[in-house]
Amino acid sequence: MTDVVQNLQRRFPDLEERAIRKAVTDCDGHGGRAANILQSILLEQLSDDFPYADEDMIQSVCEDCEVNGGKPSEKMRMIFDEAPRVLCPDPSNSDFASAVALSSETGPVFSYASKAAASIGSDSTDSTPVAAALAPMHLCRDHSDAGFSASFSRLDNIGPMESLDSLALEFRYNDSFQAKVAWLRSQGYVGWRRVLGDGNCFYRAIGYAMLEFFMQDSGAEGRGAASFRERLSAISLHPRLGAGPAEICAHEELLAEVSSMSRARAQQPLDALAASAIAASSRLDLALVRALRQLISDFLIANASAECFSEGLPLSVAVTALGFDSVEDFCEQIVLRMGTDAESIVLPAMAHSIAQSFRVVFLDRSEMAENMETAVPTIDYLVDGQMGGHAPSIHIQLRPGHYDILYHGGMHS
Repeated sequence: MTDVVQNLQRRFPDLEERAIRKAVTDCDGHGGRAANILQSILLEQLSDDFPYADEDMIQSVCEDCEVNGGKPSEKMRMIFDEAPRVLCPDPSNSDFASAVALSSETGPVFSYASKAAASIGSDSTDSTPVAAALAPMHLCRDHSDAGFSASFSRLDNIGPMESLDSLALEFRYNDSFQAKVAWLRSQGYVGWRRVLGDGNCFYRAIGYAMLEFFMQDSGAEGRGAASFRERLSAISLHPRLGAGPAEICAHEELLAEVSSMSRARAQQPLDALAASAIAASSRLDLALVRALRQLISDFLIANASAECFSEGLPLSVAVTALGFDSVEDFCEQIVLRMGTDAESIVLPAMAHSIAQSFRVVFLDRSEMAENMETAVPTIDYLVDGQMGGHAPSIHIQLRPGHYDILYHGGMHS
């Protein structure tokens, strides 16, 4: 239990040790369940401390801190201290709303600007509400010297493909992280892609990476896309995932898009994945996440008595050791709950569920190992009959609490 508490202390530095220990005790030592409780406590605490901040802003800051380190409370204070000075030195100015609207390329910003202007009043000099209203929309993304991070923006489901230079900038003052990015280059990695973090990032990263793999101009990928679509077609959504008419309709649209993405390779733009209907739609994006969660649940339940990948133990015994009553209970609590992070046997189960091997590269700010072959930890989740001495075609990176997509080799160079 000590290791669980220490890990949660690193994830929730704003919370007292007493609260963390109580959550772990209440959850019988289960770190994932305790983390969900602590996340709610932290959000409530930050909402009380920063009453002008909306829920999306607080959630965005917490996710940024999980990935990049730091205390959410300190970053919130930084936003409130810096945003008024950078964005609106004179919030009482009558041209405030129009100036803010002109400073952004996105239309929805105007509504946030109007809300901020209304909240402070024409005669007020209190610009705190302005910072709260505008910071979530990231109007100051060009003001990096003011200490703002791109991850405060309301990221789409996925971002554009980026070079490894921007990944290095995430921790530009950490020599060890810079060395790890250099190691990635030496191993043939050429880029990465940000993925929205909402507890579904593992499923989203694998799902989009696989779709992009299928979109490559190759017969093998074409067969893979057809096989993937067949697997998606065969599932029935669990009520916990939402099985109403809206979810079923979104699932049908997802199937159609998967088919069209694999057929229209010749007409695709340079970044076809970011331009796809699935990436552009929250409905279809969540449909993809739901489908992958359902595939994994179906696989685990169907193989509950098999040893599969649980170190010689039947899955039913392995999940009991993790603190769950049964494989079904594990699926109910971890796999079928939207917004719940992937853990333990979910990762190898994903490879078997989608019949596709993938690699996870672990990136953090710790010191690199001296052995260059193992300088950055990686794990390959394999499917029988794949690999043949070659690296997987799907690669994702894991930084503390968050997954993004990685690109390896000449496929995207």
